[in-house]
Amino acid sequence: MGNLWAIMFFMMLFTLGLDSQFGTLQGVVQGIIDVKLCPNIRKEIITGHRKLHFHTLRQLCRKYSSTHHR
Repeated sequence: MGNLWAIMFFMMLFTLGLDSQFGTLQGVVQGIIDVKLCPNIRKEIITGHRKLHFHTLRQLCRKYSSTHHR
């Protein structure tokens, strides 16, 4: 029974993390749209651009955050 609770707990943490990521992305995209920084660009294009931007920054942080460089 304890293993079941452990699995459920970590699944809850995983889904909470996903929800936080989607909420953050939605907040950034809606802010860009509300300020009218890109008035003629569709919301889907802005969202894709932001996701690509976040992914690129994440890869750079991962590459340069290691304790040893190759």
